[in-house]
Amino acid sequence: MSLATDYELRVLESILRYQLGIEIKLDDIKARLTVVRSRKTGRIKQVLIDGKLFATIRASDGFIILSKEGWRTVRELVQSGSLPCVTVPDDVATFVADGRTLFSKHVVASDGEILPGDEVCVKSERGEVVGAGRAMLPGWEMGRTKRGKAVKTR
Repeated sequence: MSLATDYELRVLESILRYQLGIEIKLDDIKARLTVVRSRKTGRIKQVLIDGKLFATIRASDGFIILSKEGWRTVRELVQSGSLPCVTVPDDVATFVADGRTLFSKHVVASDGEILPGDEVCVKSERGEVVGAGRAMLPGWEMGRTKRGKAVKTR
């Protein structure tokens, strides 16, 4: 583990820009970011912020998988664009926070541009990030359909 270099910050910003369509500058939190690299390849495996997991870089395709802490940080730092988020009632938020799958009938609102397979943030009606996962339905269909999985959470 070592502090993130300027090059690694630019790589993370580029991945977030490509994957989520947002402009973000990680320079503000540079001193808090540490990077875990693969011993064999030297590639970034994990990014930690203050010792907590911020994100994992998936080896198969190079996409970034943000943790709950990662989504909280990204929401604070986002400069332009909207994040792919799904809103749930506060009583359902406790189950999602435990890692349970989110079903479509429990979705209050969602970003209409979410596609199946996208990484999404799950937040409560109060605006707190309660989970992260992969969308199983398009955003425009979440909440309208009363059957099926909307987000498979981690």
